[in-house]
Amino acid sequence: MSLSLTFVTTVSLAIVVPVLLTHFNRQPGIHGSPATTIAGPKTTDSGAWQSSAVLMGTDKVTSADVIKVSPVHGRGPSPGITAEMEAAGPAPINLPGSTGTGETSDQASRPRIITFGDEPGAGKLRSARGVAVSPDNKIWVADRSTPRLKVYSMEGVYLHQFPQAAPGLGYSSKTPSDVSIDKDGHLWVLMIGYPASPDSVVQVTRDGDLKANFDLPGSVPRGGVRGMAVGLCNNHVYVTWSDGHSRGGVQAFTPDGKLLWNADPRMKTPIYVAVDGKENIFVSDYDTSIIYMYDKTGRFVKKFGGPGLSGGRLNRPEGICVDSSGQIMVVDALNKRVVMYTGRGEYVRHIALRAESPPAGVAVGPGGQLVVAHSYTITVFPRY
Repeated sequence: MSLSLTFVTTVSLAIVVPVLLTHFNRQPGIHGSPATTIAGPKTTDSGAWQSSAVLMGTDKVTSADVIKVSPVHGRGPSPGITAEMEAAGPAPINLPGSTGTGETSDQASRPRIITFGDEPGAGKLRSARGVAVSPDNKIWVADRSTPRLKVYSMEGVYLHQFPQAAPGLGYSSKTPSDVSIDKDGHLWVLMIGYPASPDSVVQVTRDGDLKANFDLPGSVPRGGVRGMAVGLCNNHVYVTWSDGHSRGGVQAFTPDGKLLWNADPRMKTPIYVAVDGKENIFVSDYDTSIIYMYDKTGRFVKKFGGPGLSGGRLNRPEGICVDSSGQIMVVDALNKRVVMYTGRGEYVRHIALRAESPPAGVAVGPGGQLVVAHSYTITVFPRY
C-alpha cells in the first residue's frame, strides 16, 4: 500500500511542479516580460542602453553611420570617416521621449555624418581653407584653387559658385583664403595676391554685389597662410599675418580698411582667427600650438592649449570659431580632431576626425551642426 502511495505522489509532483513554474515565469516583472525603460543599466533591453550611450557622447560613430554624398545618386556608404567624442567629465543622460511603441533603435539615435566635395564636377574641392555657414544653412567655402567661393547645402549638394556673374569677387588674379559672415548677412572674403600683388578684403552682398574692398597694408611680413574674421558687433575685420616661420600677429581694421591696431607680435605663425559676442579675439598659432586671446582693443588677455596629444593640448591648430554659446572650437590638425573649450579656454571635450585630407577650417551652423573643411572634402556633424 505504501509503495502505491509513493508512486502516485511522485507522478503528481512531476505534473504539478512544471505547471507552477510556468505560471510564475509569466508574471509581470519576471524574465518573460519585455523591458519598457532605459532609465538605467538594470534594463533588460541591451540595445536601449547602448542607445543612451550615444546621448552621453561616449560612443563611437563608425563608418556605418557616415553618409557619402553623391551629386548623381545622393547618398551611399563612406568608409572614410569616423568620429568619437571624449568628455572632460561625466555627461548627463538625456533620455529620449517615448515613441509609443516601447521599442528603441540604437541605429536611429546615432548621429548621421556626411562628407562631400571630392566628387568630379564643378563642386570638386582642391584646396579648401576657410568655411562659413549662413543662417539659411548654406555652406560657403574658400577654395584656393578658384577665384570664387563654392556654395553647398547642409545636405552636401553643390549649389553654385559665388558670385555667379562677373566680375566675381573683384580680383580674378587673387584666390580666397578665408570667409566670414557679418551681422547683416553679407560675406567678407580674404583674397590672397601673394607674391605679385597685395592681399585684399572684400565685402559682398548675398546677391553678389561688391559693397567694399581694401588692400591690406604691406607693413607686415607675408608668406604664411592668413585667416580672417568679422566681428558681429561692429563689423571690425581681423586678419592674421606671418612671415611663415618665426614672427606673426593679428591686425584689426574698420570696414573701410582703416587700421585700428596691430597686436604685439608674440606669436610665431598665427593662421586662423575668430571673434566672440563680446568682441574677444582668438588666434590659433600653428607652430606653438597655442591659442591666444585678445580683447577688442588688441590687449593680450591670456593663452591656452599648448603642445600635446590629448585633452586640451594641441598639435598644430588651424581653424577656429566660436558658437552661439561662446564655446570655442579649434581644429587640432595633426591630432585629427576638433577640440572644444569654454569661452575662457577650459577644455570641454573633443570630436575626433578620420579623413584622408588634413582638416583646416571650421564653422558652426544655426542648427548646431559642426562643419569642418578638409583640403578636398567637407564634413558635417549634425550635432556636437
